Amino acid sequence: MNWRHILAAFGAVLAVTCASAQEKLLKNAIKEGRKADSFYEIENPNYRFSLSDFQSLASKYDCILEYSTKDVQRFGSVSQVVDRAYLLPRSEFNDFICACLSRPWGGAGLSSKTQRGSGWMYFYPDKQARKESYFFKYDNVWWSGRTADGLIDGSGEGFAANDTWMVAFKGTFCKGYPSGSICFRWLSKKKTGDGFQQDKVVEMTTACGTFHDDIAWFKIGDRYGFMDAAQQRLLEPKYGMVLQDFKDSFPGTNYAVIKHSDGLEWKMNRNGELFAYSDHQQQIFADIEAAKVEAEKRKAEERRLAAEKRKAERAEQEKEAARKRVQAEEKRQSYLAAIKANMDKSRWLQGDRLCLEYFNPGNYITGTLEEFNADKSKCRIKIVTSPGSRMQYNGENLEKNTTMWIATSGEGWHVALPEEIEAANRQDNSTYQAKTQLRLPRKCPDCNGSGWKTETVTHHGWLGSYTERESKKCYRCDGSGWIEETQTLTF
Repeated sequence: MNWRHILAAFGAVLAVTCASAQEKLLKNAIKEGRKADSFYEIENPNYRFSLSDFQSLASKYDCILEYSTKDVQRFGSVSQVVDRAYLLPRSEFNDFICACLSRPWGGAGLSSKTQRGSGWMYFYPDKQARKESYFFKYDNVWWSGRTADGLIDGSGEGFAANDTWMVAFKGTFCKGYPSGSICFRWLSKKKTGDGFQQDKVVEMTTACGTFHDDIAWFKIGDRYGFMDAAQQRLLEPKYGMVLQDFKDSFPGTNYAVIKHSDGLEWKMNRNGELFAYSDHQQQIFADIEAAKVEAEKRKAEERRLAAEKRKAERAEQEKEAARKRVQAEEKRQSYLAAIKANMDKSRWLQGDRLCLEYFNPGNYITGTLEEFNADKSKCRIKIVTSPGSRMQYNGENLEKNTTMWIATSGEGWHVALPEEIEAANRQDNSTYQAKTQLRLPRKCPDCNGSGWKTETVTHHGWLGSYTERESKKCYRCDGSGWIEETQTLTF
């Protein structure tokens, strides 16, 4: 069916209805045509139409809808919009599937197979129904090789399909069972019916054990299952290892020993039921329990020794803390004695640095002694450091180089100790600082001054989702690479 036939089918409907903007886009897409294994593509102009608009269009004209999205910044926030929509009329669905199944290995294509037979097909898990992979016998397999008793046999390629799934494969079969390296590629219909998931490829190496009472182990990749020849069925391969095969029907021995996916060894009966741990696994549990008891004894002894060590350490810490308290008190008394001695004005000399603890503990005013009055009841100092240039003492601002008269006794002034001078220098705010705010240009942080930035675009299609990055003009700086920002300057 070419695009002219499709256009005629859609034109009959479009002619009797009001031609909406979405319908015009669909009409143009049909005119442009599509590839055999692709949908019709519609670009969303200026992102005018929402996902619900395209969903309504697909529902109205019975189309399968896929779409891709991208992130767009609008009014300062990022939102996800439909970038492109992909539509396929259901009337073209069979042609589309045939083209897809003809792709895997080239050549004449799988649609040319004429032999039919039965065989076991491998399937990926269906998240809605099954959580693990499995095999399923299908009786209508298109096959390029020979058949034996109605079962596909030897090497070749083929495919099978029904209303919900389709699978293509290539490899060797032995009377319907996969043998050696088999490649399966399948398409599984989505639960909603709107399209197909991406085709997935599985490479496997298979092997089969010896039959006992018509049961043998069967290996798929690195997993083991069991094959029942009498009932012609293949049980799901999900075990990590077969440690003991099924025996012939002797009382008490007709079971296999397998290692499950949880790493434990189990006895399994012919119905696939795990009914007991293996003898080896039970011994492992006994050894683990004995090791736990021994480990608990060691931990108890370690806890006792640790408690004694902590007790001794606490005693030593308390002894050290008492010694430090004595040292701190001795240091404090020596410091107070030194301050008291330095309050004696008879020891003050011109040029000495005088100090006063002011406003808060640990904050100091310091100044250089310049001269005394006649009876030495006052002296003039020049401020060197202070907690703040706008703080006041006796009505004078404590700004650097300000001179003022202070009392020589009764207010706590004394010749500064070295540690007081060091603390006063660290906390000095005696110099007045003027601040102002200006709007100044700076490099745009979003695009690092380039004027361009990249956006992530997500495409959703019948073969799955993928993302790509596109370069766009930076929205924040409008492509200039610079923005204006308020900054505080200090003079």
